[in-house]
Amino acid sequence: MAEKKSNTNEDEEKKVKVSIQYCAGCGYAAKFNIAKDLLEERFPDQLDIVGNKDADKTDNFEISVNGKLVHSKKTKNQGFLTVDNAEAEEAVCQAIMDAFK
Repeated sequence: MAEKKSNTNEDEEKKVKVSIQYCAGCGYAAKFNIAKDLLEERFPDQLDIVGNKDADKTDNFEISVNGKLVHSKKTKNQGFLTVDNAEAEEAVCQAIMDAFK
């Protein structure tokens, strides 16, 4: 019996795209890593997470799911995505689950 090979491109297309834009000049790289780890733990091998660093001090920490802004520290006053921010975690995770539908 022939072995079925996984199509990597097809697997990548099924992943939800998550973009995290953050202020590198503000020291938010650690906050990006915390958010990335949290989402990867909740959705193992299901997300394509990309971090976008702002070069200047912007105070941005924004999360988009498939191109739709779902979280913003700066414009929506939602803080950072951490385990201590249950409301933000639930909203972002719900947006990801909706993207799978």
